[in-house]
Amino acid sequence: MKNIKLLTILISLFSISFLHANEIVNIPDQKFKEYLVNNTAINTNGDNEIQVSEANTFRGGIECVSSMINSLEGIEAFINITKLNCSNNELGNLDLSSNTKLTHLDFTGNRSLLNVSLVNNTLLQNLTFGNNDALVNLDVTKCLRLGKIIANGCGLTNLDLGLNVDLRKITFTGVHLEELNIPDNSKLEELSLNETKLTGINFKNNIRLRKIELFRNTLLANINVSSCPNLLEIHATEGGLMNLDVRQNLKLEKVFCSDNKLENVRLPVNSYRLRTLELNKNKLQDINISGISHLRNLIINNNNLVALITTNNRYLTILDCELNNIQELNLLTNPLLKTLNANSNEIKKVTFPATVVLENVSFQNNQLTEIDLSGSPLLSVLNVDKNMLEELDLSSNTKLTNVSCKENKLTSLNIKNGKNTDITNFSSLLNPDLTCIQVDNAEQSGLNATWEKDDLATYRESCQVDPIVDIPDANFKTYLLGVSAINTNADSEIQVSEANAYTGNILCGNKSITSLKGIEAFVNIVKLDCSKNDLTTLDVSTNTKLTHIDFTRNLRLSSVNLINNTNLVDLTFGENNALTNLDLSKCLELEIISATGSGITSLDLSANVNLSKVSFTGTHLEEVQIPNNSKLEELEFSQTKLTTIDFKRNIRLIKIDLLDNLSLSSIDVSASTYLRELSAVRCVLTSLDISNNLRLEKAICSNNKIDNVLLPDYSVQLKTLDLSDNELANINTRGVVNLRSLNVSDNNFTVLNTADNRLLKSLFCIGNNIEELDLSSNLYLTDLWAGNNKINKVNLNRAIRLTDLYLQDNLLTEIDLSENISLSIINVNNNKLETLDLSGNTRLTSVLCENNKLKRLNIKNRKNQDITRFTSLNNPDLSCIQVDDVQQSTGSDAWEKDATAIFSESCQTASVEEDYFKNEITVSPNPVREVFVISLKNQSDFKSCSVYSVLGNKLLSTTNASINMSGYSKGVYLLKIIGANGKTAVRRIIKE
Repeated sequence: MKNIKLLTILISLFSISFLHANEIVNIPDQKFKEYLVNNTAINTNGDNEIQVSEANTFRGGIECVSSMINSLEGIEAFINITKLNCSNNELGNLDLSSNTKLTHLDFTGNRSLLNVSLVNNTLLQNLTFGNNDALVNLDVTKCLRLGKIIANGCGLTNLDLGLNVDLRKITFTGVHLEELNIPDNSKLEELSLNETKLTGINFKNNIRLRKIELFRNTLLANINVSSCPNLLEIHATEGGLMNLDVRQNLKLEKVFCSDNKLENVRLPVNSYRLRTLELNKNKLQDINISGISHLRNLIINNNNLVALITTNNRYLTILDCELNNIQELNLLTNPLLKTLNANSNEIKKVTFPATVVLENVSFQNNQLTEIDLSGSPLLSVLNVDKNMLEELDLSSNTKLTNVSCKENKLTSLNIKNGKNTDITNFSSLLNPDLTCIQVDNAEQSGLNATWEKDDLATYRESCQVDPIVDIPDANFKTYLLGVSAINTNADSEIQVSEANAYTGNILCGNKSITSLKGIEAFVNIVKLDCSKNDLTTLDVSTNTKLTHIDFTRNLRLSSVNLINNTNLVDLTFGENNALTNLDLSKCLELEIISATGSGITSLDLSANVNLSKVSFTGTHLEEVQIPNNSKLEELEFSQTKLTTIDFKRNIRLIKIDLLDNLSLSSIDVSASTYLRELSAVRCVLTSLDISNNLRLEKAICSNNKIDNVLLPDYSVQLKTLDLSDNELANINTRGVVNLRSLNVSDNNFTVLNTADNRLLKSLFCIGNNIEELDLSSNLYLTDLWAGNNKINKVNLNRAIRLTDLYLQDNLLTEIDLSENISLSIINVNNNKLETLDLSGNTRLTSVLCENNKLKRLNIKNRKNQDITRFTSLNNPDLSCIQVDDVQQSTGSDAWEKDATAIFSESCQTASVEEDYFKNEITVSPNPVREVFVISLKNQSDFKSCSVYSVLGNKLLSTTNASINMSGYSKGVYLLKIIGANGKTAVRRIIKE
């Protein structure tokens, strides 16, 4: 009977469950129901209804977009959906409190939507809405996993995102926001708040923020981005900004803040990442861009600038400074300038760079009296209308397509560039003193309908008679005439016979020479130094006996011809940024080549098999072929764009220097077994193998991306190793037995073992994650820089030669320096030290121990007069500092302490640390005007007391528990209380 009853109950329960599972979901909106019924993944039985079981088991997404749905009633049964897109419908309410597994939600375009309930949607990650004009409130405080929120147009005036600490991206455009609470988190990377009514934004703790967009925020006058160190882009155009300070944003790459009310912009003093700066249509009167060394694009038109200095911006390619009040432009150090628009200023003088990339120049409506474009052979478009030019020579500008020089004072105009047929538009109208225009073909120019000139001017193929001996540069000619060995007849010309007969040197450096035309006649010279001039071309193909050439610092030099110089031994050049090509294939005797700064991107030295030294610094080299020879001993490629260098066959290399090669990711020095010095600083090396370089004495490879280093198994030569600012987590220096200096700062070390480097003198390991440092084997250590780690324990007991100790920003609770008798400098700021005893360190000159937990500090070393810098600030528990002489310490401006601490010659007398029974004592009143009373829980425990000055001088002693202070001046005093059992306590008394 019992079994029958049990069976009956089970059948009933099953029936109830079955009936509930087959219950029909109420979906009153026919459009919504039609969408669900037609979805076979939901309507699995293919009928005309949605059962609760079907809704409960569906785990996908509902995409009911643009379906004219008025209500989503029934969606509460879909408890397992993860995505809902109900955009572009006609919803009035949206309750998703039952859909707790939602991760993605989009209700954009529901213009009548009044309420949205997300109170249970704790898993929501992506939220998108917009065009919800009726929506004025939205609570997302429970959406704790929200990573992205995007809204384009809605009625919200305020929104609290303070609890959404997982947000990575926030985008609001065309919203009525007046107040927005951004979460204090380190995950937010993108923030876009466009066309809002915000008056302020707080970025205080958003340290990972990479991009900010603030278009058309007319009420926003200031933004503070100083706490956003990873910021890459700022877009804040068409707003109300009045000030902009990005000095702390050293990773910033782009700033777009045009069309605001900016009067003051502060930029970083040392930034190599900022490439684009657009500040046009503001109210700027000056701007300092000297610290933006790698700036590419500067758009600053429509301001009030009177000067613009671009001296330090040598990578500048686009400059637009139209509509300002600038009077002079010095662009000599801007060799990569490609486009320049300086229309409508007051410019009287411009100095151009020696660049081959300058293509578009516009100086319309200025006050120029001269302009030299001879160093810009790629110039295509030129507009110098409405200036005061008297001469214009464009004969070297072979890429011209458009030339306009109307309304000047021209008397000389030369456009004979050999490519007049490419000039589609030309105008020299309104130059009444211009009678001759020198062109390629006079007849053809006269027939060109797009060429304009005044009627008084004529086109001619020659406007002047060339001299027989053509030395057009006056400075070069003056130099030659002044050399008696050349100008043998002492007249005012150089005859061809004089030039041919001369067998000496031409040393015409630093003479302001722009052309060496005429040097072709000096066929027997052996040395040429034409450095520090203003040459644009150098053709020495007829000077075949040359052995030494130096054309350094000709900033405009773009072409050099050495095709016939087979006897050349030594070649020096540099600061020739316009020079992009150089053919040395015929210079077979070349032994030394040295270049500092040039525009060359590719160089083939494979034919120069006699080379012993190659040095290139500050060039644009992207590719180089080194000769396969055994004579090459020194190789330097610094500040290039090289991605690889092959010196596998240069087995005699002694020195390699590879500084600032930002594209160089690997080097192979395994075959360079004679190598003594290797420097590869500020490259992008990912690994380093010097295990085969047993003669190596010095390896400097800092500021790379190295995560793996192989050192020799046994080396007695390697003394210096610098691998700072890399990505190393470990290193094995066991075989480098004579290592003197090791620098592994700014890496990822947690452990550093120097036990086998017994001769180590200098150790730099700043900015790692090291927790313990055992230097007990490093008896010769003199310098230790280990700040900004996690060090909680350090052993320096045997480092008796240690002079400089930097352990700031660690976790030290104690440190023993009693054996470090040579110690001069100690920095233990920002640790957790409670006690610091330096009484035995008699050579101290600097002591820094700020921000610790010090209770005891003894620097009474009998040599306090030698300490030129001392600080113990922010140690709230430190009340007494034991020193040699209180007056000396107190009177020194270089000695800093907390106001609550005193200097004393004996902290046993005036110590505020011996507070053994402080909980038993009450001193009242305190502050006191006249009399205070000492009370104990057991008054019989009181024996006596003494009052001291803050300098430690005893003022009175008494057995009376009531003390009269009326006769003492205002200030702080120390009260020492002695109990009957010998216990002591100290209180500070404030006398009013």
